[in-house]
Amino acid sequence: MTDRPTLLTGLRERALEYLTMTRALADADRLPEEDRAAAAAMLAEAWQKRDAAEALLGRGSAAEAIALATAGAALVREAAKRLPAEAALSRPRVRRALEDMERTAAELSPAPALDARVTGAQRTALRALLGAELSLERPLREASLDRRGLLRLRRQRAVAAALVVLSPVAAVAFWRGSVMGITARASGVLDDQYAADRVLDGDPDTEWVSSGGDEWLELRFRPRVVHSVRILNGDTLPDRAVRSFRVELYDNVTEYPTSKKTFDRQHPAEWQTVDFGGIKCDRIRIVVESHYGAGAAIAEVRLD
Repeated sequence: MTDRPTLLTGLRERALEYLTMTRALADADRLPEEDRAAAAAMLAEAWQKRDAAEALLGRGSAAEAIALATAGAALVREAAKRLPAEAALSRPRVRRALEDMERTAAELSPAPALDARVTGAQRTALRALLGAELSLERPLREASLDRRGLLRLRRQRAVAAALVVLSPVAAVAFWRGSVMGITARASGVLDDQYAADRVLDGDPDTEWVSSGGDEWLELRFRPRVVHSVRILNGDTLPDRAVRSFRVELYDNVTEYPTSKKTFDRQHPAEWQTVDFGGIKCDRIRIVVESHYGAGAAIAEVRLD
């Protein structure tokens, strides 16, 4: 019984910090601008190397993937040293991910020169390293924000919390993000109005709209069995929609790809369902192979 007040107090404190970001703002005020900018640049390069390593591994180039992933881990490690950000880096999950990253990067050094020299144990360690780096992306990105970026994030959280109270649709989106742990990211966005997480808000009138470069949309979540993925094409903008795509499921970084699917029209928007039959995974990636007009757009993604 004595533990209950402590537990409730801890939950209340975490909820308050989530909405007010008091500690995060204090961290940002203590962090010199040159250190923050350097950390942000290192992290951006690290995530780019991680994504490239994952793509190389999928194509069978494990040696190059190891070299890129360990280089990315070194950048993450150096960036974390520049971030005081106790509010983010002191979380148990973040600490464990940093420790896992350090351990697996050490196991992979030095990187093999040839694919033929990559052992099964090294492939397993590489998958663990890529998973650890992926789990660090969101907390470290937030930890590297300046005061202006944090205040913008705080406003977004406050608006989301208010909408949860006022809107059933927003409550569903909040439940997806907080309880199911689903988050979205993309290769690029046209602007903040068309961010990746628009595909999770339950509103078919909001969309992720790509920047027009390499185009993919990725959902991450706690490990679960996925039977199918349902995708609603975008049609809000006259020159942005998906034409053809494929879906990749990942268990850590083991890939389960599908064949190409096509939306036969841009207007009105239609749903496409991709069946997997029940695969346990922690991530899906929708890779756009062609689009209508100037770029891709997706309104909703649902996992069943």
